[in-house]
Amino acid sequence: IPQSTGPDSPGWITVTEHKISQSFDLTRVMFSRGNVTEKKRFGLLVQPDEYVLDMYAGIGYYTLPALIRGRARHVTACEW
Repeated sequence: IPQSTGPDSPGWITVTEHKISQSFDLTRVMFSRGNVTEKKRFGLLVQPDEYVLDMYAGIGYYTLPALIRGRARHVTACEW
């Protein structure tokens, strides 16, 4: 595992799904391309100005679509 992390680290990548980009260090975070259609569906399910609670949010698989696609007023993202 590299000692440092951030945009200049060897594991830093950017992934784009449905016009939503996420950047992270692949050596420190688990990412899966699975559930691509479910992430899009969730973003469409959220209504503008809703408050959303995302339990076990991870790196934001559902948090980002709720904010960007669904235009949620606020998302509380929890990770234990």
